[in-house]
Amino acid sequence: MEQRPTHIYQLPRVLDAEVVLLDYDGPIPAADLAAGYDGCLAALPRLGFDQVDYNDGISLWLKVRPAESVPEAPLACSGQDPNPKDDGEELTSLSVAQP
Repeated sequence: MEQRPTHIYQLPRVLDAEVVLLDYDGPIPAADLAAGYDGCLAALPRLGFDQVDYNDGISLWLKVRPAESVPEAPLACSGQDPNPKDDGEELTSLSVAQP
């Protein structure tokens, strides 16, 4: 079975994520708010994500269709720039975003 590389990003960085996991009860770092957190969260449906589950403040979104152009979303969020020059951490694992 072929293994595709996967990454973990923290919202507002979605990039090539196929899964977004949001903790609505968790704190949102000020730097993430300043980097476009709210705009990225609002853009998730236009970026091809549907919320498929919600339980106890945790929301699971899956990429189910190609993204539309979302010029008002931060580049790292929109996936229009797959190699952003921001300071977002990238780890190897499932793509996840935390508010």
